[in-house]
Order: sequence, then structure tokens, then C-alpha cells
Amino acid sequence: MNRNMKYFPLLVVLLALASAAIAPKTVFAVVDSDSIDPSQYSADWRTTGPPGGDVRSLVVDPNNADRFYFGTLDGQIYTSSDAGRQWKLLYNFNRPKLFVDHIIVDPRNSKVLFVGAHRHKEPGGFFKSTDGGLTWREDPKLRNEAVHSLTQSVADADVLVAGTFNGIFRSEDSGDTWEQLPTYSTPGLVHVESLAMDPRSSKIIYAGTWYLPYKSTDGGQTWKSIKNGIITIPTSSRLMSILAIQITSLPPPAAVSMKQSRQARVGARSRVFLRSHVELARLCSTRQSPDLFLPELQKGSGAQNVGAMPTPGW
Repeated sequence: MNRNMKYFPLLVVLLALASAAIAPKTVFAVVDSDSIDPSQYSADWRTTGPPGGDVRSLVVDPNNADRFYFGTLDGQIYTSSDAGRQWKLLYNFNRPKLFVDHIIVDPRNSKVLFVGAHRHKEPGGFFKSTDGGLTWREDPKLRNEAVHSLTQSVADADVLVAGTFNGIFRSEDSGDTWEQLPTYSTPGLVHVESLAMDPRSSKIIYAGTWYLPYKSTDGGQTWKSIKNGIITIPTSSRLMSILAIQITSLPPPAAVSMKQSRQARVGARSRVFLRSHVELARLCSTRQSPDLFLPELQKGSGAQNVGAMPTPGW
């Protein structure tokens, strides 16, 4: 036993040297998913990607289902070209505590990427790449803005809208130039946490703030609150934060899901859902009750499930 223990320090040194020799220069994380039935993914979750850190955004290239990107809370972007089996560091902005919360791959050209970032209330900025993320240009107009939300129009892909701590900005030329929208005349339309545009028109925009949801039908020139029917926090007059808005194309054309904790399920008709900590609500637009949120109860909750209604006139 003592003779074996005599060689133990040497063994440790040799293992350390061997590990250093074969360690890759770029961070990779490998997961063996070839044997996994894709239909069982939802029942078989496992860790992938570089160890440590916090993933703030994850997107899939609309033209290549095997190409993934994710952003971290430390100003880094990682990518995978094999559906998440291996990852590598694509770009480091070298800005500690920079939250890369939004990455958009232009559906017309996968080499064009858009990024919105922030440091909570402090500036983060907007960045654009035209070479697949190898190099980036920071926009001077948004350099001093904390960009918490970013969306691209389906109807007109040249149109981008960015939500910041101070308001909302719009670009008509794929992020090359930006114009601040006149939100100052709308009480409470600051701290914009989420955005979405109607797939049928870049003029119709939904915005979620830390307190209220808003809607514009003229490209962001005027806004109105669409809070009717939403439950407020019992100990406050404020509403729950609208942290994300997701648009899903459906036949007929669209449904909008506003959520905090998870995506609201939508059916085959156009519906608007709002998710908060206290409720899931649906938006019904009628001439009698325009933009009125009604409770949407979950199936299996023991209560009647309220079916969502079509929303004409988005």
C-alpha cells in the first residue's frame, strides 16, 4: 500500500498534463443525442452547452434547423452547427455583465444577425453583424439605451422595433438607422420589456412594460393601454409585468401570446393571450368591448375552460 501511495503524486501530475494537452482552445460541450428519439425530447432533458453562466436568449436559424445561437449575461454569444451537440464561442463583446437578451437571425440572409443588450437599467446597445457573427457594428443611436426587447416584422423584414428602459425605437432599414417613437405622451410607456408586431402589418405593435400592455395601430406614432380586465396586484395598483410577447403564425394568420412563466397555448384561430403571475387572460376585440381581457382558465383545473375568441381588427 505504501509503495503504491508513493507514486500517487506523480500520477496526479501526469493526468493534469494530459488534460491540458488535449483541452480544446475553444469551449465545446458535447452531448450524445443520436440515440434519443426526437419525439421523446420533452421527456428526456439533459444539460448541453458550455458549463457555467446564464443563458439569456436562444434562437434557431430559420434557414438551418441545426444552427443555434445563445447569448449570455456576460456579453458572449455561442453557436452550434449540429443542433446543440457541440458549442463554440462565436463572439465576446468583452463587456462584463452585458445581458445579451435578444438575438435575431434575418430570415432573408442567415449571415445577418441582430442583437439587443442591456445591463438592467444601464445601457447595453444594439449590434448588427453581416458576416454570421464574426464582426459586429454597434449603433450610435442606441449606444446609451438599455435594450430589453427587440423584434423584426414578418410583413416587412426591413422593420425592426426595439424597446428600451426609456421608450421605443423603430428602424425601417434593417437596423442601420433608428428613430425614437413618440411614446412620451402615453403615461407609463417606459421600461419596455417586450414587443411584438402583427405578422400581417408592421404598423400594429404590441408593447409590454413592467406595469402595463400597450398597442399601436399606426407604426408606433400613437399608443393606447389595453389593460381592461387584467387583474392587478392585490397590494398595489400596478399590474403584473408583461415580460414577453410571442407571435405564432396560424391559419387564420396570427395569434399573440403574452407570457411571463411559459407560452400560452393557442388553437387554430387568431387570439391574444396575456400571461402574468396571477392569471392567463385572453384579449377579445369587438365593437362592444374593444381590447377587453377576460380570464382564461386552464384545462384540468376543476373550473370551466373559457375558449378564446377570434380577434378581428388587429
